[in-house]
Amino acid sequence: MLDLSSFFFLLIIFQLKHFTGNFTLRSLYLSNSSFLRKDFAGNEAIRTLVVHAFMHASITLGITLIVRPTLWYLSLIDFTTHFLLDYIKVDKRMFGRWDIEHPLFWWSLDLIKLCHNFIYFYFTYALLTPNH
Repeated sequence: MLDLSSFFFLLIIFQLKHFTGNFTLRSLYLSNSSFLRKDFAGNEAIRTLVVHAFMHASITLGITLIVRPTLWYLSLIDFTTHFLLDYIKVDKRMFGRWDIEHPLFWWSLDLIKLCHNFIYFYFTYALLTPNH
């Protein structure tokens, strides 16, 4: 049976990981890149998004190596999903087409955050379930 206190503790760790990857580890390069501006396009944008997703995957790798090293590949899932979700969030052909004043900007931002959280629920479950 799944221990709820461990589940919630690990889920909090993943929330802190997300905060760390999105805010405290965001370098000047990422903050000034087109990744965070409306001119998201081209190779620079993809490179900065790769760096951003790599930071998240690295933290997830650290968590998995501490909790359950055999699930190291969760970091690859984190890299892929983080890259794809954030690409959808900023690409002008997708969710990035709305300005901050538009209600759909906030709706899409919350949808992306919800997807990240669902992934963290899965990671937490996988790390704490013996037969996974």
